Amino acid sequence: MCSAGRWLCTASVDKTIICWDMNSFRQVARMQGHTGPIWCLAVLGDSMVFSGADDGTVAKWDTTSGRRVGALSSHASPVRCMLVMEDRFLWSGSENGMLVASDLVTQAPLSTARAHKAAVTCLLATVAGTEAFYSGSADGFVKRWDPLSGTCLASFEAHSDWVTCLLFAEDALFTGSRDRTIRRWDPATGTLEATFDQGTISFKQRKGFLAAMDDGSVSICKSTEGEKFAKVDHADGSVSLRTHNGHYLSVSEAGAVTASASAVGADEVFHLLDNGDGSLTIRSAHGSYVRAQPDGAAGAASAVPDRDPEESEKFAHCWIEGHYSGVMCLLDVSGALMSASADRCVKLWDPSTGLLLASLEGRTGATCLLEAGGWPFTAA
Repeated sequence: MCSAGRWLCTASVDKTIICWDMNSFRQVARMQGHTGPIWCLAVLGDSMVFSGADDGTVAKWDTTSGRRVGALSSHASPVRCMLVMEDRFLWSGSENGMLVASDLVTQAPLSTARAHKAAVTCLLATVAGTEAFYSGSADGFVKRWDPLSGTCLASFEAHSDWVTCLLFAEDALFTGSRDRTIRRWDPATGTLEATFDQGTISFKQRKGFLAAMDDGSVSICKSTEGEKFAKVDHADGSVSLRTHNGHYLSVSEAGAVTASASAVGADEVFHLLDNGDGSLTIRSAHGSYVRAQPDGAAGAASAVPDRDPEESEKFAHCWIEGHYSGVMCLLDVSGALMSASADRCVKLWDPSTGLLLASLEGRTGATCLLEAGGWPFTAA
């Protein structure tokens, strides 16, 4: 996308670059010249675009004329990602783990670094855009670099599979991976803050959903944001249910049901029991069952061994899963985190709590996300 938002360039394995008018969505230019599939693009200003391809070259194009106007230093293997910094130089990463910096004026190479043990798959500048940038790799590592000297400032193992995408949002660094997870990191320390890999589950009865309120109370009511719980699995088969505001569903030994705990203890552990009729019951660690009270509040009946659940204790459930294939791209959309995957789903997450907000299914897997004119776009 150009800086003014007037046009959008797309590239393909068919070795071409197409420039689209964002008002009419019509093709305004078609550029070709690479001898291999094109894997990445980087835009400079309103009329210049760079392309990296399987042939190992970085080409410079004028979108106004549709002509190739230059070429930067070539890589010895396919170019997988690029990043323009300060409108002065361009970093490119390749399949053999190399990072190359090129001067955008002279088009000469400035520095070369053996960055990773496997392909460099993504690059991202810090929010300030000048102090550092990050690289992600097929080796599972994320590294932080000084853009002037090419010195590695920090390195941490982020995922068990390829790191496919990087994003800054909510003052945090987010990474997506082929291991199907999204992770949130402190960008200064590289400390893991959260892993987004679970979906949400909702519990429904005839009168409404089991819902956690902002004041910590729990009731049965019509559809609200509080009906969505993130299921946290424990090694013994039990679960904890995290609410939309980051607290946990709790049942005390006396039977009080609340949603104000910030950490998991005995009161925040449950077993979800299948009743064999399409419903389930929520049994606390104290043996009591979560139930609907006559006044609409949620409570827990006292524990009685080996009894059948009552209707007020039965819940239909709706489970929205996380991605079941690799996460390919991330996008910050109006304060929500959007992810796309080869599983044909685009998902919206709360970037603070990791709660899955929505799941949208398409016909094909999405390989990239971008925002233009306030609208998110997917490409497959």
